[in-house]
Amino acid sequence: MSKETRERIAFRMQPETRRRIEQWYAADNCQSKNEFIEKAVNFYVDHLEIQDNQTLLPMAIQSAIDGRLSRMEDYICMENNFLSLIKTRRSVRAYKSEPVPSKALDAVLEAGQPAARKQNYIVRTICGKEGKYADQ
Repeated sequence: MSKETRERIAFRMQPETRRRIEQWYAADNCQSKNEFIEKAVNFYVDHLEIQDNQTLLPMAIQSAIDGRLSRMEDYICMENNFLSLIKTRRSVRAYKSEPVPSKALDAVLEAGQPAARKQNYIVRTICGKEGKYADQ
C-alpha cells in the first residue's frame, strides 16, 4: 500500500480560531482537525477563484439570456405577422373547380388542432363535381 505524501506547514492562529476549529471539526464529520482545516482552506480558495472569475460566469449567463430573448423576439415577430394576416383576411365566394391538395388540407387541419374548443368537430370536404361530402 502506497503511503500518502503530505506537506507540513507552520500555522499560527488566534485562540478564537483554535476554539472554533475545536468546536466545528467534529460537527463537520471530520476525522481530524487537519482534515477540517484542509477542507476550510479548499472551500475558501474555491470562493476566491469564483470571485476572480466573476466576469466569466455573467458572460455565460448573458449569452444564454441573449439566446432566449432572440428566440422570443422571433416568436413575437411571427405572432405579429400572423395577427396582421388575421386582421386583413377576406372572405372569398368564388371557388376554383380544382380540388384542394391533400397536403394543404392536412396543414390547415393540423393548424386547428391546438385551438381550444368546447366540442369535437367534423371537417366536411366536398368531393367531385357531384358535391358529395366526405366527412373527416
